Amino acid sequence: MRDAFIHITDLHFWEIVFNPLRLLGKRAIGNMNVILKRRHDFLMERAEEYVAYVNSLDVEQVIITGDFASTATHNEFKRGVEFIRLLEAGGKKVSVIPGNHDVYTFISVRRKVFKSYFSEWMPNQPLPCTQTLPNGTPYVFVPTVCANKLSSKGTISRAEIASTVRQVEALPGRGLVIGHYPILNKTLAYRVNKNRQLRNADDLREALGETEKEMLYVCGHVHRFSDEVDSKYSNIRHLTTGAFFRTAPESNSDGDFSVVDIEDDDFQITRHVHRDGSWGTE
Repeated sequence: MRDAFIHITDLHFWEIVFNPLRLLGKRAIGNMNVILKRRHDFLMERAEEYVAYVNSLDVEQVIITGDFASTATHNEFKRGVEFIRLLEAGGKKVSVIPGNHDVYTFISVRRKVFKSYFSEWMPNQPLPCTQTLPNGTPYVFVPTVCANKLSSKGTISRAEIASTVRQVEALPGRGLVIGHYPILNKTLAYRVNKNRQLRNADDLREALGETEKEMLYVCGHVHRFSDEVDSKYSNIRHLTTGAFFRTAPESNSDGDFSVVDIEDDDFQITRHVHRDGSWGTE
């Protein structure tokens, strides 16, 4: 094995907000979702228990692709920081980027709230940027998130796509690209409706495909595990990892994360899934 990392995504720590002054704009919608659904699907007490299993694995690097929060409140972010501290106490090295729920409101973006909590684990330069795994394997973090008035769409500009491609082409050997949003809006495991898609996803997909460099694109957002080779661009393998401690009736599971082993000539992906009270691999 040349290198490896654990991919965790979509924790969605939640808080029910009662103060009406904090419910202006989109947070009112998100708060209703927390009350009606998310608090039942995301049992936060599972997170601490699940960390013990993650820490038992002989993989040093953990990459978390965002959505620590549900509506970008301070208490949600504090829980996210506590989660990372537990991983570090188990010897893990953690890197993070935000998800769309971490930039849920325009005011949280203006005040750079996510960065104020997570700068210790974020890249020290704007995305897209190239980072390195413990054994020297480089990968590219790609920017995909933004605040929205109503939708859950992501965004990536044409300039950011061009920069991403330049950095991917500069990688030695196969490419590893990591973001929050998928670039495939439909696989056997999920379908992303229009108001939750990444703007310019097709442009990013095409640009990466036309490099003809063998690569793995890693993301979250859809709360489903999916591992597929792109039907149009066979050089792109696309991994989405399920939500870390979500109750998922569609897969009869209560938690999900992936381990990516990087071999000299391949990516080996292992899904770790919690079912019937214990963890197993697929």
